[in-house]
Amino acid sequence: MIEDIRLHGQVTPMVEYFATIAGRSVGHQFFYEPSPDGHHGTIRFFAAGHEFLIGRDGLSYKGNGGSFCRYMFGVNLPLKDLLKKEVVNRLVLNGAILDPTGQSIHFTDRTESRESYEEVFRSGNALCNYYFFVQLPEQGPLHKQQEFLLRMIGRPVKHSVSVASQDDIQIVHNLYNALAEPRAVIYLFKLTHRGHAAYYQYYQHVYAARTNGDEGVMRRLDDIAHQCKIDLYQQTRIQIDVVYQHPDNKRLIDDYKDLLTEMLADPGSTQAILAKLNRLRTLSVRNAIPLEVFHTLDGIFLKDKTVERFEEPEHLDAARSILDSLFLQTGETKGTVLKEELATLLRAKRQAIERRDFSFDALLLDVGKTCDEYACQSGDSRILERFSLIVTCFDRFDATYTYLNQMVFMDDDQTTEAGLKTIHTNKKIFDDLAPRLFKELFIDSIVKDRYLTDFGRRKIFIVFQGLKEVDDGRLTLQEVANQVRQVNTEALIHRQVRRHLKRFLKQFVKPAQPEELTHLRDQLSQELQRKGLIPMPIPEAIFRKAIRDLHREAVYFFEVLPTLVASPEGSEGRRDAYLSSSGVDRYDLEELEREYFHHHRLDNTLLHALQR
Repeated sequence: MIEDIRLHGQVTPMVEYFATIAGRSVGHQFFYEPSPDGHHGTIRFFAAGHEFLIGRDGLSYKGNGGSFCRYMFGVNLPLKDLLKKEVVNRLVLNGAILDPTGQSIHFTDRTESRESYEEVFRSGNALCNYYFFVQLPEQGPLHKQQEFLLRMIGRPVKHSVSVASQDDIQIVHNLYNALAEPRAVIYLFKLTHRGHAAYYQYYQHVYAARTNGDEGVMRRLDDIAHQCKIDLYQQTRIQIDVVYQHPDNKRLIDDYKDLLTEMLADPGSTQAILAKLNRLRTLSVRNAIPLEVFHTLDGIFLKDKTVERFEEPEHLDAARSILDSLFLQTGETKGTVLKEELATLLRAKRQAIERRDFSFDALLLDVGKTCDEYACQSGDSRILERFSLIVTCFDRFDATYTYLNQMVFMDDDQTTEAGLKTIHTNKKIFDDLAPRLFKELFIDSIVKDRYLTDFGRRKIFIVFQGLKEVDDGRLTLQEVANQVRQVNTEALIHRQVRRHLKRFLKQFVKPAQPEELTHLRDQLSQELQRKGLIPMPIPEAIFRKAIRDLHREAVYFFEVLPTLVASPEGSEGRRDAYLSSSGVDRYDLEELEREYFHHHRLDNTLLHALQR
């Protein structure tokens, strides 16, 4: 039977210690003296050549032994330990020097050192750190004693779950049994930080309730940090550790480590693994796992290694990560497709369309084929069902995209209430995936289109604003459709007026006096209505717009364009500036340029450069 004696004390307002001495007949030994430096609260422990002093400002020690703690973010984590899931604690022996290759440890007799409490809780665990030394019956050279301790207790200490639970009695009993030396006496010292512990416990409550956005809760968290003087680095470490210790998160991060291990073992699998790693990073956002965790793991595993990867466009890489992850068989990936993943896929599809990137569709076909084959071979249709959900979402995108673009860019499109109802329904679905996703996918991209006309811009605004008013009950879908058709009528009249005005005005003649313009409008209205080209008399605003556009086109054709051709340097910028200031439609302007180059028999190479 062994005996154990425990002493407890506090050396600073935040740091307290628990000393446990275990062995046979320890009650008959004298092994400590309080306040050896004259300061209240400090204590010195000693035994034949070994010493451990808990002082007012920090620790000092000499002799054999070392320290250990549970691994947490910020603790130096060797790759060899990371590869072994059973290793949960860090062990450091005094006087030990790690070989530069990281493969072996060299022991010296220089074991004495000092540490401030700030160093203890910064380089070790933020909450609790253990130190120890062992009184052995055979007092050989210190480096031999350290080699013996590593051989006997290294594995038990690094694997012990008692360190995390801070079960000091169980720890010393495990050490004593591992030493297999009945005459040994173990001196174990636990140092805890009361402030860090309070912050840790409260953040556990915050994270469990997912109340990170609650101002009152966050204010309380800040108060604890201020009262206990916890710096931002320690706050971050603690928060990350709380997040990691959550069972779901721990499993996800362990999956990430497993994939990195697989990448090291088989470099040829890098591309496939990178996609899965990105998938897990995506999932981490849902669980509020800080990206620092993954950056740290990447640095440990991939240090000094070059990862050759095919650089795909960002949108394609994001889509591949999510689609490939359909086949990841982990706890996080057996559920349905997440809303944020569907939103990411839709954004990727939007970018693929803008870039004319057909590889996106090829990727979708490949994944669909693989899902179908997997379902046939395994009899498990869940993956195929999840993929079908994605395809359904893409079908909604295609329908909305096609209908909106026809409505905006085709003036003879017959907008119907049924078509708007489809768009309205899909808008609700898209915005449920991510706030304002409908606007991001369709409205913003159409508004940025270089060939959008004034009439097209009015129509897209009517639809977007009109759907909001439909939601508010102020408009009906039929009324929105009527507004769009009215703009189509105006666009049709403008196109016919502009075309025929060129003939009436002898092409690019400056506008006449107001009364002459009124007569011209009436004359042109009668002619176009008689021919059945317009459904109604020309509105004055449409007529004036046509006159104004023809005048601006004339300025460009006779004044601006010749200067661009004469000095091509910087012509693109000057051309864009005129486009922006004049309001001329890009399509009409490009027609003028082709006409000018054809008339003057100029090299089309310059035309292509100008229009590019």
